[in-house]
Amino acid sequence: MFGGTPKIADLGIAHVAPGFVTVSQLTVPKEQLMNRDYYAPEQRHGDATKVDHRADIYALGCILYKIIAGISPTRPNLPPLEEFHKEMALLDHIIKKMTAHAPSRRYQDVDSALDEFWWALLHIGIPTGAPSTEEDDKRDLLKFLKSTNVANQAKAIEPAMRLGTEALPLLHEQIGNPRLDVAIAAYRILGEIGSDTSVAYLTAGLYPRRTAKKPNFVTGQHAALALRNYPTTIRLAVLASLQDQVKSENVELLIDDMGSDESYPVLAKLYEEKRFYQDWGERGGLSLMLRVDEDKSWPLIDEIMSGNESFYSFIVFREIYPNINASHKRQIIDYYLNRPRSLSSWDLPKILDAVAAGPFDADYIFNSIDRIRQVSESVITPYAERDEFHKKVEQVRIELIEKLVSGSM
Repeated sequence: MFGGTPKIADLGIAHVAPGFVTVSQLTVPKEQLMNRDYYAPEQRHGDATKVDHRADIYALGCILYKIIAGISPTRPNLPPLEEFHKEMALLDHIIKKMTAHAPSRRYQDVDSALDEFWWALLHIGIPTGAPSTEEDDKRDLLKFLKSTNVANQAKAIEPAMRLGTEALPLLHEQIGNPRLDVAIAAYRILGEIGSDTSVAYLTAGLYPRRTAKKPNFVTGQHAALALRNYPTTIRLAVLASLQDQVKSENVELLIDDMGSDESYPVLAKLYEEKRFYQDWGERGGLSLMLRVDEDKSWPLIDEIMSGNESFYSFIVFREIYPNINASHKRQIIDYYLNRPRSLSSWDLPKILDAVAAGPFDADYIFNSIDRIRQVSESVITPYAERDEFHKKVEQVRIELIEKLVSGSM
């Protein structure tokens, strides 16, 4: 010990990394180095030239056990630390993993081992350092964020709040971390802090990462959740400032507590500027706009149906049809039944289900069922498939008649 700080004085079991020395200095295959108490199995019985950093993790586990238990780690029938104190049981699985016989079963890096060891000490109640300074908090903030344990990551908020604005540069940097869990944790903390200087970074998080053929909005939801903590005026300003495509579900997170008078104008602007991301066949943002204000949005649907644009039924019945009133539902159904050439054999069952379950009067329902059967004659060309569909149509008709007679329709 030098001034209370432990110093390494004996490197007798050190293995020199081949990349740093000449061939003549390499450890030879059968070379055995001291101290045997901390030998990893591969050092005792294997090829010394293939020993790597995991032997150091094994040795460190042995050292930690010796420090805590005061017993040589090579003793047979080694007692678990729990026998010395029941709270030390938290350390047993860590030591056991560090000193696993096979290197592949140990921690693969020392940071992971020490991270778990440190958290176990905190849980037990053993102090791990002096009262924190600013530098301590910065170090701990990054340590928490980069922990592989979700509960530990959540504790990053504590040093971040102590640091205040001093934490922001670190957090802004970490939202670009290639580890998504680290980036998500940083977004969460930025949302809790709610600094105006973070708005531009959070806005950028709504945009896609174009590292593949298809844009990836991997951080969009988390950036939106962080921005939800900001006042309405800031969120509206963010939406008005967007310069790239965004996903409608992330936009919805920013406006779901606003009135339609506040949110609809900015949604209409985004739609006009084609800021909503559209996957194949989708109408980006249209379903969101319908949920916010159907009456103002319906002219856009009407314009599509009146033109020559493709209006794919699988998108319509998934995203648009559930968000409109009975009158507009009828217009959608009539649109497709009046254009049989645009339909395929898998469109008709969806239309039939929509008609049967729709909030329509009986005359419209039965008339539409007749039309669906008629249209199927030209749309479904294989006889067996068409015959099977006709059976389904008749089954639906019978069920609806029974409901009508019983008064449940």
